Amino acid sequence: MYKTHRKSVQKRLRQITLAMYITVMALLVILDYYVFLKYTERKREIRQAHFLSYYTKIDLSIGNAAQILTRYFIQNQTFVTLSVTEDPETVFNAMYDLDNQMKSYIRLYDNLAGIVCMYKSGVRNDYVFQADISSRDVNDILGNLKKNMTQIFDDGSSFILTADKYYFVRFYRTKKALVAVIAKIPFEESDGGKSILLYRQTALNNRELAEKIHLTRNVSPEKSGTAGYTYRTYSVYYKTIEPANLTVCSVLPCYLFTELPFGILLLIAITCAGFLFVIKSSRMLEHDIMEPLSGLTASITTIRKSGRLNLLDGFEEYQEFYDVETAFNALVLEIQQLKIKSYEDEINKQRAQLQYLQMQLKPHFFLNCLKSLNAMTMENDKEEMQQYILAVSEYVRYLLRSDTEKVELKEEISMVRTFLNMQSIISVRKVWCSIHVDSEIEHCLIPIMTIQTFVENSYKHAVLSETDDCLKIQIKAVLLQSEENMLVDIIIRDNGNGYPEEVLETVNSDDTGKKADTGHNGIGIQNVKKRCGIFYGNKAEFNFTNLGGAYSELIIPCETAGE
Repeated sequence: MYKTHRKSVQKRLRQITLAMYITVMALLVILDYYVFLKYTERKREIRQAHFLSYYTKIDLSIGNAAQILTRYFIQNQTFVTLSVTEDPETVFNAMYDLDNQMKSYIRLYDNLAGIVCMYKSGVRNDYVFQADISSRDVNDILGNLKKNMTQIFDDGSSFILTADKYYFVRFYRTKKALVAVIAKIPFEESDGGKSILLYRQTALNNRELAEKIHLTRNVSPEKSGTAGYTYRTYSVYYKTIEPANLTVCSVLPCYLFTELPFGILLLIAITCAGFLFVIKSSRMLEHDIMEPLSGLTASITTIRKSGRLNLLDGFEEYQEFYDVETAFNALVLEIQQLKIKSYEDEINKQRAQLQYLQMQLKPHFFLNCLKSLNAMTMENDKEEMQQYILAVSEYVRYLLRSDTEKVELKEEISMVRTFLNMQSIISVRKVWCSIHVDSEIEHCLIPIMTIQTFVENSYKHAVLSETDDCLKIQIKAVLLQSEENMLVDIIIRDNGNGYPEEVLETVNSDDTGKKADTGHNGIGIQNVKKRCGIFYGNKAEFNFTNLGGAYSELIIPCETAGE
């Protein structure tokens, strides 16, 4: 018959819920990504436009300086005259004309800072600056020009730093004179960003920030057009003014969430709330539905596989589960009562079987005692009869403990000594018995008449060799430690002829219903195996073999009266 494949309600419910959650969250994430992508693209375009506007101002300022220098001074006859003549009247007229020209140039170009004419003699110097240029900046510019007149003017352009500003200087020099057109370098900041100027890969301002973002290493002046890169939390845009070897950079911080508009932040918040809702609802689904279903399924599976009954609990929150819990628990209690009754019946049955097995030993013993007493009566040996009757009375008192299923190991050993004492009275056979019991297991419980059965078999059935005139019986009981619990190992051996092969096959068999007709086996060994099977199940182990005589070993769990 083919096994029907049935679907799992829990698995199907998880699949449907997971598919729904994934679909909703995927749509929200895609929407967030699209909106964020469009916003960042627009933001980048705006920032690039601001940067290009700033770059154009600097480029125009530098370009005007170069244009004025070329157009109005290099080819200006007045400046040439001042550069070569020494005539006072000519110099005066030329300087007057040049001063007027310089003032008109300053008025035409707002992005110029000033124009300076300097002569090597230092006697005749002239300069014009815009009105918004502070006198402090003017003094700094003139001081730098005078101080560095020889070394900084070899390349045709340079930069001068005043107290808090940078100026671009474009100059022309003759043998006796120099003219410098000074352009403003604006520093604009937008969106919290910083402007940095690189002159031949050297930062002119904001040098700490330039080092922090490795500006000189990442900027390539050779690139044409606007370029950029991102370093950690900064975005950098840059473009080079080639004639001046000046790279204009704009450094903008990228604090993502503080820059996002309210609409995008709200959408991200909704997405995060969706994730929290998914986690919360998943936990609720697992706790309120899946766990009760799993508990119900586990309880039923436990009943089906192991027979253990578990009551359901914790289903009072939902009416449907509470109804299932009430009906299920009522059924479990009824099943438990039926199982208790069944266990009681089984225990009574086993007790009756044990009593039957113990009674099997008693008639056998009583018949032997009667035969021995009859023999002593015929010999009229009253003293031995008296000793024998006292020993038998003690032994019978032990044997008639029909309500006792287990006794302490030391009691069993005491009865073995009593048995051997009885046999020494009625028999001329020499017996030597060696007994060793670990002190830790003297109070361990064993089935009654266990050791005595094996000793009695050795005494009755052991056949000695011609060289031996004394029956030697060794009894040894030691404590064994296993991974799970403590065990008692009991060994009884003699120096007789041992077990016959057919008897060994029978007693070592797992079928305790078999019986051997000869030798040591008889009814006693099978009786012991049956009783140990009832007490310990498969935890009891037996080993019967021949080692210089009959060798019998029994390993059972170590139990005490308090357990």
